[in-house]
Amino acid sequence: MQDLVQAIDYINNALYVALAIAAFLSWRRRGGPSAAWVAATFGTLATIGLVGLLLDDDAEGGVADLINHAVLLGVVFFAYVLYRFTASLRGPSPVMDKIALWGSLAVAVFTLFLGDIPEQGEPRSTKFQIYLLLLLLQWGGLLTTVAVRLWRAGKGQPTLARRRMRLLSVGSIGLTLILIFAAAQTSEENATREVVTGLMATFSVLCFFLGFAPPGLLRIAWRRREQEALRVATEHLVSATTEKEVTDSLLPHVTSILGARAATLVAPDGTEIGSFGALPRSAEQDVAGSASATHERVEANLLRLDFDFGSLVIWASPYTPFFGQEEVELLHSLGVLTGLALDRTKLFRSEQEARASAERANQGLQEANAGLTESRARLADAQSIAHMGSFTWDVQKNDVTWSDEMFRIFGLEPGEVPVDFESYAKSVHEDDRSFVESVVTKGLAEKRPYSFDHRVIRPDGTMRVVHARGQVEVDDNDEVVRVVGTVQDVTAAREAERRIAVALSNERETRRSLEQLNAEMETFVYTVSHDLNSPIIAIQGFSEFLSKDFGEALPEKGRFYIERIAISASYLQSLIKDLLNFSRIGRVQTDIEDVALGDLVQQAADEVRGSFSGLEVDAEAMPVVRMNPLRARQLFTNLMQNSCRHSGRPDTQIRIRSSSVEGDKVQISVHDNGPGIAKEHRSRVFGVFERLQESGPTEGTGMGLPICKKIVETAGGGMWIDDSEEGLDVRFTLPLTSSAEENP
Repeated sequence: MQDLVQAIDYINNALYVALAIAAFLSWRRRGGPSAAWVAATFGTLATIGLVGLLLDDDAEGGVADLINHAVLLGVVFFAYVLYRFTASLRGPSPVMDKIALWGSLAVAVFTLFLGDIPEQGEPRSTKFQIYLLLLLLQWGGLLTTVAVRLWRAGKGQPTLARRRMRLLSVGSIGLTLILIFAAAQTSEENATREVVTGLMATFSVLCFFLGFAPPGLLRIAWRRREQEALRVATEHLVSATTEKEVTDSLLPHVTSILGARAATLVAPDGTEIGSFGALPRSAEQDVAGSASATHERVEANLLRLDFDFGSLVIWASPYTPFFGQEEVELLHSLGVLTGLALDRTKLFRSEQEARASAERANQGLQEANAGLTESRARLADAQSIAHMGSFTWDVQKNDVTWSDEMFRIFGLEPGEVPVDFESYAKSVHEDDRSFVESVVTKGLAEKRPYSFDHRVIRPDGTMRVVHARGQVEVDDNDEVVRVVGTVQDVTAAREAERRIAVALSNERETRRSLEQLNAEMETFVYTVSHDLNSPIIAIQGFSEFLSKDFGEALPEKGRFYIERIAISASYLQSLIKDLLNFSRIGRVQTDIEDVALGDLVQQAADEVRGSFSGLEVDAEAMPVVRMNPLRARQLFTNLMQNSCRHSGRPDTQIRIRSSSVEGDKVQISVHDNGPGIAKEHRSRVFGVFERLQESGPTEGTGMGLPICKKIVETAGGGMWIDDSEEGLDVRFTLPLTSSAEENP
């Protein structure tokens, strides 16, 4: 039995050394931190095994104790470097990384100061038992973390990579169980137990060996599904005729072969040919990168394979660079076929485009022939629609050729009578005949184009007005040979022009009448305002005298009557004033300037606060508009006064905003915190003398908003009341200045 134990130890150590050599050669061949950690892992395992053999055969006393410490340090180091291997593929959390490092260092330091290590069967001190517990926690924790991470990471990976990763996971669990099994044994040596432990070690190292360096035949067997996917992709590529068919055939299989999340095919100029899935945002710039020599590189799990036709960019697993090299080589061969397929699609597309161009050319020739036939018919239709005929006059032969529309204009059937210049002249109105002959004769003599209107008399006696044009043509000897021209029936057009002229004359007469009426109205308003002001002032004066001189003697009802007389007189005076202002808008003070509304609004607010001290105005950046500055100030003053009168509260708040710009006009909102106006009454408030409140003349004359609306409309804008959850929102538009600058 002891010989069997020793044989198993030799086999295990041989496997350790072989695995360490394979890992070292892999590191020398591919490089990189992951391969370096693998070489360190199994180099450590081989070293532990060889040192263990040395301890069994040659070590005695203090040397044996030193070797035991070295073996324990190797055990601690092995668990940490195996953990570092998985961390190099996909980094753990910073907290886990610190626990692994400082925990391993703590156990290593404990090992150095452990003292004598009891032989198997010897009693264990409390210190040594504490050490074994810490070693089990460090070793078991790290190897269990490695096993869980590799097992979970294998999900979704290609068959070869998944089985390699899960064999490594099983091997890690096996080593953990061996350590737990060994630490739990305190009795004397037992050959059966040692055989079981040795076989468990053999199983674990075989799992590691098959996980890190599986034999070629086993790789082929495990890669059968991916090989089948490659075969299917190749078949699809062979039959693809468009770039979309190429990418649809290639990219899903690429992601399947590598266990990737997404893949994109990129042209040499950086444009995307096609994609499957979505690359991470951090990789978008890398996808558009320029192509270089054939290589692959991993950057934030982004694998890029460059070919002559462009690049294949894959969002691969972080484990692909180590476990998926064979699959990457498969993609190299698939990339060559992809280049051929893309070249074939270009040839196929060129052939289709050439065939389509030939078909278009043939169709264009047919359409041209058909168009030539149709053009004559269209010319006749166009002449009929435009009431325009054409003619050719061979001057030397006195032979005239008319189009069909020429015959219709002159009231004849096409080809009804022979045509020459004399027969044409006979159709001309007798009052215009000499004029026509003189214009044509002058055109022939000066060899210049001519055009004129004249009247023709049809055989049925109706008269038409036509516009004739002629182009005189000469030969090489500067002799007139022919006249080519058109004749258009313009009877309706000339009648329309006559009617327009009459309408314009009537409009001018109406405008003069309106201007005279406006002048008379303005004179009337001035006269009425002057004539009415005098008796109103007298009424106000005498009512004031009556109140001062006889107020004490009058009863309370008499004093009430005097007060109502004064209030009504003041109200009548306000009505006359507002009516006069309303009539002046558009005729008085019409000079247009650039008006900075920001300054003007503040000035108007200061003026209104003289009567309403609780007014608060919030006006943000306001535009510069084109209008009369005095009318602009009157506009904002009236709006603020209207809000203060009807808000029903002493602390009236008004918010003024330049809400939007439409073309060359700006929309302005004046919003207060009053009760607002119901929707069904909004159209009434812009009527002259319209008031929603009937409590008495002190509430206003009903002219404020009509004056504001007329000011805005005179400036070229419009005014309305907008919907608002609270308060009154009056909106209007004004023309912007050309610079459209803002004034805070």
